[in-house]
Amino acid sequence: MSKRVFLLSFLILITVSVGLSFSVWVSWEGEDWYRMIAKAYTEATQTPVEIVPIPAPDQKLLVALKTPDTLPDLCLIKSDDFPLAATIALPIDLPRLPQYADRFAQIGIQTYTSGGALRAVPFYADTQVLFLQTAVFEKYRIPLPEPDWNIGDFEALLAHLRAEGVMPIGWGFNSPYIFQGLQEGFGQSFLPDGTIRVITEENTRLLKRMRSWVTNGWFKDYPQRPGLVKDFSAGKVAMMPQGSYLIPDLDEMGVPYALAPLPEPWRSVIDTKAWVIFKNETLVYPFLSFLFERMEGLCATYAKQSLIEGIPFSGNAGGVLERALENGLVQPSTRAYSEGYWTAMKACLELYLRGEGELQELLSTAQAYIDQFQ
Repeated sequence: MSKRVFLLSFLILITVSVGLSFSVWVSWEGEDWYRMIAKAYTEATQTPVEIVPIPAPDQKLLVALKTPDTLPDLCLIKSDDFPLAATIALPIDLPRLPQYADRFAQIGIQTYTSGGALRAVPFYADTQVLFLQTAVFEKYRIPLPEPDWNIGDFEALLAHLRAEGVMPIGWGFNSPYIFQGLQEGFGQSFLPDGTIRVITEENTRLLKRMRSWVTNGWFKDYPQRPGLVKDFSAGKVAMMPQGSYLIPDLDEMGVPYALAPLPEPWRSVIDTKAWVIFKNETLVYPFLSFLFERMEGLCATYAKQSLIEGIPFSGNAGGVLERALENGLVQPSTRAYSEGYWTAMKACLELYLRGEGELQELLSTAQAYIDQFQ
């Protein structure tokens, strides 16, 4: 190619690119960080990027998919949203991310592959850990759990805290997000072929065990997370199993806390996030590379674990989060999970733990509902 032809091609490319823009839907934590990255990218490339915060991405996607013209170019989703998004998302062309193509964690690749094609770019994960209110433990001179503790140690700690007059632990009775890790630690309801089976002997024993925690006064129901965080902050509840996304909030509030891995065999549920591309691949791929180059800042500020190898987590909780990730259970990206299991088990857990239903009947009803999606 002659120098003149090359220069002409370059000028045409510049003319086409400058002035074009694209939109990015973001959710969960980090809005300020995304805006900072978008501003830096616009300044570097003269390509405007519109960051649009979406409080309820699942509902927004459901509406937008019926009118594709309203979809963004790029959208951050979690695994629950993937079955819906994958129906229209463009296949991911990893060679267009040359610095990262072979660095994505396998849990991300497996979660976001549909119909033999990768349909989302893995981004980061939140993991479940146990938050301990250290002011409570110090007041009653109770040692913090050892890293290798088990469910027997956990129940002994619940009894000790209750004997001191403290509510030992709390979360929402209706939370499949918390229950799933217990369920898969004590048995197997999520089968390798994607089938979900909740009518098992292990689930029956586990739910009866959890019901005993309630009747013993060890476990309090918090239907909404803000109420739990408020009582934890005030020292009214000693422990809460929650996602690592709470770390920055508690730090900002100045709450005294420590992190512990969940007791064996309780497994951490890994909540992954990924980018789906709906339009304008030419504009979106360079932006993703630009964003990934600066991702360490997001991980450090918001306690995220990158799904790209070589991007470290530099926060103080790194060791506990790494252990949780190693022992983790990835949330399935299937309709049977997001529409079936999630809905059915919310009702089953809440009714049984409140003492409002016969267990086998509740599990049978839950299984029948899940089976509609598998």
